[in-house]
Amino acid sequence: MDKGIINAEWLATMVAGIIFNQGKAKLFNVLESQLDGGPKLHATKRITEDIIAGISQNAADLIRDTLGDWQEEVEVGPEADLTAEEVKELEDEYKQIESIIK
Repeated sequence: MDKGIINAEWLATMVAGIIFNQGKAKLFNVLESQLDGGPKLHATKRITEDIIAGISQNAADLIRDTLGDWQEEVEVGPEADLTAEEVKELEDEYKQIESIIK
C-alpha cells in the first residue's frame, strides 16, 4: 500500500464539496419541481447557489480554524480503476470547490 498525507485544507475542501454539490443538487430538484423554467427559476437557482456556497465556505473555515496545521499520514488503497476522463472530472470538481471556499 502507498502512503499519502491528508491535512486540514484537504478535509475542508472535501466537506465543502459535499455540502455544495449535494445541497445544490437537492435544492435545485425542489426548485425545478415547483417553478416553471424561465427567469424566475434561473434567478432563484443563482440565489440558492450563492447561499450554499456561503454555507460551504463557513464549514471550510471552521475546519481550517479548528484543525490549523493538522496533517496525518494515511495508507492509500490500490489505484481505483478510473478512466482519464473520470480523473479529469474529479480534478475539475476539486478545483471548483477550492475556488468557492477561498
